Amino acid sequence: MLKALLDHSPSNKSPGLDGISFEVYKYLGAKHDKSSDLLLSIIVDAQNGIFPQSWLETRTVLLFKKGHRDLLANWRPLSMINCDAKLFTKMLANRFHHCMAPIINPFQTGFMHHRLISDNGWITQTLMQHIQQTDHTNTSVAILLDQEKAYDRVHPTYLRQVLGHMGFPRTLVATLISLFFSTKIHVSLNGWLGAPFTQARGLRQGDPLSPLLFNLAFEPLLRSLLANSTIRGIPIKDTDKWKGVANLAQERQTIIKLLAYADDLVLFLNDLSEWEATQRLLTIYAWLLEINAMVRSFVMPFYPKPSMDFVCNPKKQGGLGLVHLEDQALALHNIYIERMVAPRHDNPLTGVINVLIRLYTGHNSLVPFLIAPQIYARSLKQFPHFQHLANLLKRLPRLTISATWTPRITRYLPLRLAFTSTTTTGTNILNNIRPTMEVQQLQAYDYDRNEFVMHEDSIGSRFPSIQRALNADQL
Repeated sequence: MLKALLDHSPSNKSPGLDGISFEVYKYLGAKHDKSSDLLLSIIVDAQNGIFPQSWLETRTVLLFKKGHRDLLANWRPLSMINCDAKLFTKMLANRFHHCMAPIINPFQTGFMHHRLISDNGWITQTLMQHIQQTDHTNTSVAILLDQEKAYDRVHPTYLRQVLGHMGFPRTLVATLISLFFSTKIHVSLNGWLGAPFTQARGLRQGDPLSPLLFNLAFEPLLRSLLANSTIRGIPIKDTDKWKGVANLAQERQTIIKLLAYADDLVLFLNDLSEWEATQRLLTIYAWLLEINAMVRSFVMPFYPKPSMDFVCNPKKQGGLGLVHLEDQALALHNIYIERMVAPRHDNPLTGVINVLIRLYTGHNSLVPFLIAPQIYARSLKQFPHFQHLANLLKRLPRLTISATWTPRITRYLPLRLAFTSTTTTGTNILNNIRPTMEVQQLQAYDYDRNEFVMHEDSIGSRFPSIQRALNADQL
């Protein structure tokens, strides 16, 4: 475990007050076995709340953010923590990740494994565009809340109570509170260390464990907002577009109340009357084309300019080896296709995306888009994020229909792709079938047995043109 931590530790990083960098620990670990044993014993003692004296003193430097340089509020304190202390908190952070998913609500995407900040942007923009298209009189609002000095406001008493309520062991909680809130801080100004003072509150910027501790501290507010019945959120209502299509009705309405990334919170209110309830809770807690053009103007200040595709070629092929930002944007959207086709981890936001795609395309699955993107990707052009998916689907290898597919997959096949035409008449019949009609509308699907069951009414009564074509061997 310790070797893995050292192997994955960053290089060329500023050390703490003791001046010992990660490179030194890596060298000692490779050359001297006793040094690893010593470091391991220090970490074991730290788990019991016994820290080296060097861990209790930290050098803090100020990094300018924005605004007027004379205002202290515009400078961010960054803790230069000793590397051996960072190994300890990194070990704890790795262990925390194993239990964080069921503790932190699924709408918090900051610093959580298998959750992305792009999830929030995806949902927010698409939800706004959906409402604009379906209900022009809608009074829903989205409010962006950003905590000022978020890390600095975490108080040890509050954090202790939150961790205890969430079931963390008392000894671990005591160790964390002691390590984070008993440290002497030296502010470094122009290379000189100021007189030390005790850190009475606030999480350390630069500590591997701080982001997860902040998520835990922020979670009670998010849970209160989600549980508040007065705050109704924004429902994703069905459109009238596919009312007559079987198997496209929602079992229950999808509702979005909030999206969070660390301390950045987007709160969705059904109308402004819900703001009063929100204020009460807040009082309790008191808390790519244009980019390509910029890149081209910087790296190619001459005429005639080569194409961006050529510049992004490897240097061996005459290019500069740049990342093509449009291609990168498409590649980043591949995660959403993976989630919808073969989800490996539960993510409720994927369900929201599925609902929106269903509402605007009439399809319950991406199978039609993967088989014939040139036909079906057109229906994904309503919103910018859908357009990215459409462009990506057109560039992916086409999915070929296989005889080994089970009904669980083939039920989503478009009817016009499920048949092979043998005559011109048959081709015309297939072309007249609506693109949204699927095999499961011709034959009902039995979930328990994973097989098709014929509808009570015959194919002839439901799809007379298909029945006639089958009788005439045209399909």
